[in-house]
Amino acid sequence: MSVKIKINNLIFISIFISLFFYIFFSEKNIILLFKNKKIIQENKIILSQKKEKKSNLENKINNFMNSEISKELILKDKLFLKNRGDKIILYELDK
Repeated sequence: MSVKIKINNLIFISIFISLFFYIFFSEKNIILLFKNKKIIQENKIILSQKKEKKSNLENKINNFMNSEISKELILKDKLFLKNRGDKIILYELDK
């Protein structure tokens, strides 16, 4: 009976040691898990900052597009010549 208990203890200890090495010394160990968690938290902060900056820029663009200055620029672009060398093409309509 004592031999069987010793064998069971050896098996248990060997399994425990192998799990210990797997958890702490493998490629997917606990230390990397905590490092990755820290990196993920930092990236979430950066992402939230960038989303806030994006929304601010979108608000500025929308405010500019609704302003009189943008409408004036669009009219100038469509109605007037951009360069002095541009020529006007006149089309005659047949009635």
